Amino acid sequence: MAIVGSRDASANSIRLAYELSLELSQMNFITVSGLARGVDSAVHSVAYQGKPTIAVIANGINVIYPRENAKLYKSIVREGGLLISELPFSAIPKASLFPQRNRIISGLSLCVVVVEASKKSGSLITANFALSQGREVFAVPGSPLDSRCAGSNDLIKQGAYLIESATDIISVLGFSGMTGMEHALRDTQKRTSKNTTTTPVQDLILKNLSISPTNIDDLVICCNLDVSVLLAALLELELAGRVERLTGNRFALIATSS
Repeated sequence: MAIVGSRDASANSIRLAYELSLELSQMNFITVSGLARGVDSAVHSVAYQGKPTIAVIANGINVIYPRENAKLYKSIVREGGLLISELPFSAIPKASLFPQRNRIISGLSLCVVVVEASKKSGSLITANFALSQGREVFAVPGSPLDSRCAGSNDLIKQGAYLIESATDIISVLGFSGMTGMEHALRDTQKRTSKNTTTTPVQDLILKNLSISPTNIDDLVICCNLDVSVLLAALLELELAGRVERLTGNRFALIATSS
């Protein structure tokens, strides 16, 4: 389950992010975040308690960013967690890469929980990706006087589930009596059974792809789609085993044997 939020989060939000992550980990659910400062770091701190967690980073896998998370980075690996990057070794983090990696955070997860987010927070991008990928979105309410909570409060107004504890998430998603691993298996089986059909957007993308790599910018032009819609559909096709993502923001059809 993804838990995301502000880099400049309040002390209460950082504490809650950690408690949510720990409670879910104790139920055998794996928490996912982006290893940034603030909420992300709090989520991954369950590694210090011997719990696995997944960090999706916007730089090369051998680059530790931010530097203050060096100890946390090593703890995640030591405790059986994962560090995931689609970028080549030694790639330096850039502002444009963070929104792009957010689709992976949501794509790996059963749901996305936004702990605290301003109206311009990248966490809202993750929430939008989650919706396009068919995931549930949860948000923690905050004071209307605190601008750091304006984005997460807006999510609730728009239909995100209001939550205050891990139990709220479990209740909404119907996990009673089922471990995280058991639900993940059931969810994967459901997605696999659905992957035989495609949406009109996915059909359009497939028509404009071949086994030769195509740049994302060319796909935007050919398909006449917003880049966020295009990336979300491409991720679903990746998960379905129809498309592969290559370096340099290129995509290609996966050849199938006849």
